[in-house]
Amino acid sequence: MPANASRRPVVVIACQVFESSLCKWLGATPATFLDQGLHDTPKKLTRALQAALEALPEPSLVLIGYGLCGNGLHSLESGRHMLVIPRADDCIALYLGSQAARRSHLEADPGTYYLTKGWLEGANNPLSNHEKHVVTYGEEQARWLLHTMFGHYSRLVFIAGSQADLDTYRPRAATIARFMHEQLGWAYEEQIGTEDYLQRLVAAPNDVLQIGDDFVVIPPGQQVRQDMFITL
Repeated sequence: MPANASRRPVVVIACQVFESSLCKWLGATPATFLDQGLHDTPKKLTRALQAALEALPEPSLVLIGYGLCGNGLHSLESGRHMLVIPRADDCIALYLGSQAARRSHLEADPGTYYLTKGWLEGANNPLSNHEKHVVTYGEEQARWLLHTMFGHYSRLVFIAGSQADLDTYRPRAATIARFMHEQLGWAYEEQIGTEDYLQRLVAAPNDVLQIGDDFVVIPPGQQVRQDMFITL
């Protein structure tokens, strides 16, 4: 690992779902937030991240606000940069505080679909997708798509970063929950999570050489691999 990591300028490249959370701590750190819809096609996510890295004007320490995200980060090339990436499957682990917490939730109820503030602020959730499909394909085809895409889930959980976020975003989450209950019988729950993982990502440049197992550090000239995200 390069010893001059601390001398590199710090840059953030992250998913749009984290924008409102990360901007609270970034100060003057430059940040690029990519469209959350890229998750739908992991190869597009890889290409978008690669393009964002290659567009940086100088070798940097890049904090990546993504998990592995459906292998969207697999094969990403660090190029001239050093990358710091949460060792997590997806954004839900980041809102739960760790990959271990994410695994525990998955084992307890694998049929859970999660909503967060970022997903509610955007337009990529089961209800908004269904509304777009109705316009594009008609009601019958849209309903078939809804069952195909979400029929294997049985529960919706809204994870809020704080009580204030829960109170603010509950009406929208509840509207989506009612729709999914009517269509697919989903149960609905709410939970206050944590933004600690995101805060630790922002703090990573303070001691990148001692960053711990919750993050993957990719030196310059290396490639991100799926096996780097495997935890025991």
